[in-house]
Amino acid sequence: MKSIGELKNANLPKCKFEDIFEIYEDITPEVKSCLDKYLIQFIKPKSDCIVCGNNLRGITADVVDNGKCGECGYPGVKEHKVSCDGNIKVFETFVLQIHPSEMRG
Repeated sequence: MKSIGELKNANLPKCKFEDIFEIYEDITPEVKSCLDKYLIQFIKPKSDCIVCGNNLRGITADVVDNGKCGECGYPGVKEHKVSCDGNIKVFETFVLQIHPSEMRG
């Protein structure tokens, strides 16, 4: 298992709009920017937990609550609610784990 310090030093890429969504013409630059600001708190999507390597995707995914790793408990989110331009955008993805730079410790 990796420590938060080790993960912070690993320079993991942060998540961005293009990692989650295909770019559609009806997405305004403002909404894309809003979603980018929200997604930056997560790491770029991975199928395994960044701490313990536990599977976080598919039928055999070991996830509890709304995205915590079922093995080590490292936080993530599966269901997202974001307010952009006064409208709440709700989307569900595979688990997005919190970027280590957002963690204390």
